[in-house]
Amino acid sequence: MTTLRIFNVAGPDFPTSLVQRLLAADPAHPATLIRPDSYVRDYIHQADVVNIILAAMDDPEPGYHLLNVGAGQPIPTRSLLSSLDISDSAWVEVDGEESSNWCDNAPLVRSFGIAPRVLPTRAWGLRDPSA
Repeated sequence: MTTLRIFNVAGPDFPTSLVQRLLAADPAHPATLIRPDSYVRDYIHQADVVNIILAAMDDPEPGYHLLNVGAGQPIPTRSLLSSLDISDSAWVEVDGEESSNWCDNAPLVRSFGIAPRVLPTRAWGLRDPSA
């Protein structure tokens, strides 16, 4: 049996994810961001999650496995803004606590040979970001 601990899923079927909210933001409807230099997350595209779930369902290894499902890369919101090419006028900063949450996905990669995409791009607004 395999238990998957899924981190921050992003993609068009997750409109409330930060990635999708930033892609939809504009000066008239800016995204609200908490401390973009010290708010860190591990984002994974929905297509990668589906591939990992399918692999876990076919896992032939006996025993119990607990796997972190994420890209395995800490992404500060400031880096996310850059990779998504978000205009400074499309977001506003609010104060809040520093927050960091990302995973070690090395056991996932070893188990299934799947290495999720690491840095969200504008293509993450698509169901298949490699399209």
